[in-house]
Amino acid sequence: MSEQTVKTSKTDCTTSSCQDQYGGHVSVKAEKVMLHDMVKTAVMGVQAIDVVEEYIYNQEFKSFVVHQKDQYRHFSTLVNDYMREHGIEEDFYSSVEQAINKGMLKMGALGTNSDSRVAEQLIKGSNMGLDTLSKNINNPKGISVELMDIAKDFVTFMGDSLQELRKWL
Repeated sequence: MSEQTVKTSKTDCTTSSCQDQYGGHVSVKAEKVMLHDMVKTAVMGVQAIDVVEEYIYNQEFKSFVVHQKDQYRHFSTLVNDYMREHGIEEDFYSSVEQAINKGMLKMGALGTNSDSRVAEQLIKGSNMGLDTLSKNINNPKGISVELMDIAKDFVTFMGDSLQELRKWL
């Protein structure tokens, strides 16, 4: 099987590895894992907020949560742009998986009757995403500097969000 070379403005890649703009080795597989986790976290963040938004009574809290949803969408766009620029197929986190996760989120929202309970649910979800992305960041082998910067910004956003969400407990 011959290796196909994909050229982009940032890297030169074969089907299994690249060299980033700083000359570092990039593993396409390692990047796909990071990208999958980032997409899943962003999509689940938006879906979770879509589900619980109707249960938020305090307008200040609701404004904060809607802003968070916009930030999750922003990171989703950054990840999708990165994949497009680097010729990485969007072959993960199917619509079936998304539908299942959204259904589970809706079931979890049953009985949500206070802003405190909503904040608690959002904190739990944010912690899961934060843990997953932090593991990727703490094991950066094969991840480009550019993608690592996006991931670190995403983790910073989620960490800041957690601090704010705790105010609503």
